Amino acid sequence: LDFVVVRALLDAARAAGVLSDEADVAEMTAEVGAGLFRELDFTQEARNARRFAREHAACLPDLLVPEYYERFTSRRVLCSAWVDGRKLGELGAAEQARMIKLALDACFTQLLRTGFIHADAHQGNLLYTRAGELALLDFGLVTQVTVAQQEAMALALLHTLARDWRALISDFRCMGLLPSTPALWVDRRTGLPASTLAPGCWSRVDDGAFADAFEAHLDACAGVGASFSELTVALSELSLRYRFILPSWM
Repeated sequence: LDFVVVRALLDAARAAGVLSDEADVAEMTAEVGAGLFRELDFTQEARNARRFAREHAACLPDLLVPEYYERFTSRRVLCSAWVDGRKLGELGAAEQARMIKLALDACFTQLLRTGFIHADAHQGNLLYTRAGELALLDFGLVTQVTVAQQEAMALALLHTLARDWRALISDFRCMGLLPSTPALWVDRRTGLPASTLAPGCWSRVDDGAFADAFEAHLDACAGVGASFSELTVALSELSLRYRFILPSWM
């Protein structure tokens, strides 16, 4: 019911001209709603966990996926083995460093090797066991990426390290993060550039002009020696002006 109400409000905002016909909000709402319904089916979550454990067993020996008991699991009841572990903030410095390393190994293995991704891996779903393993919990939301998307992710890392921002645009398009035709958010009345947080609409821009703006902004905000956090901030700032896409696999 909540999602029906949200969609009705979005339709009203679009009819009133507050929300652009091209805005992705309604599509995002539909995707989130579909994911929520999938997450509420605990038999599917158990299947997700078994598949995840099977596909990562050989390449991540220090990853623990709790066993799910099919006999006692239904669509509304989930029964799994208890995992005795601690959260990152409860660990000493040495154990924190190991847990972070294991988490990074797991992240890049999913993204670049198996393509089968745990889509809700926040700190609450990560535990460090007494045996020094990384336990991953809650498999209600998972996603599968294509080989082409995996290759684009790997290239994006290389192009980021090389600060080849124009090549990064192509990587982002392959990953579904950027549309094939660039667009700038403008004020509907004046046609001048505006923040995507304000009412307006998308206006197509020349591909070369977008590439120039993309490159100049990242050079200015994420120069040599910049961290990935600084790069993320710079990309977020660009997304307030130019059209970025949140693909369904994210």
